[in-house]
Amino acid sequence: MSDLAEIVASHIVDVPDFPKQGILFKDLTPLFSDGPAFREVVDGIVAHYGQARSTWWPASRRAVS
Repeated sequence: MSDLAEIVASHIVDVPDFPKQGILFKDLTPLFSDGPAFREVVDGIVAHYGQARSTWWPASRRAVS
C-alpha cells in the first residue's frame, strides 16, 4: 500500500448500518480535520493528476474572473 493510501486508510472511520441496515458508511471527516494529513493527500492527488483546469463544468457556470 502506498503512503497516501495508508494515510487515507488510517483516517477512515467505518460506521456500520448507516444510513440504513446493511450499509457500511466510510466517514472521511477525520481526514478532513487533520490538516497536515489532508494537505499531504491533496498534494499527492495534484502530483499525480496535475493542476489542469477542470473541463467538466460548463463555461457559462464558471465564476467571472
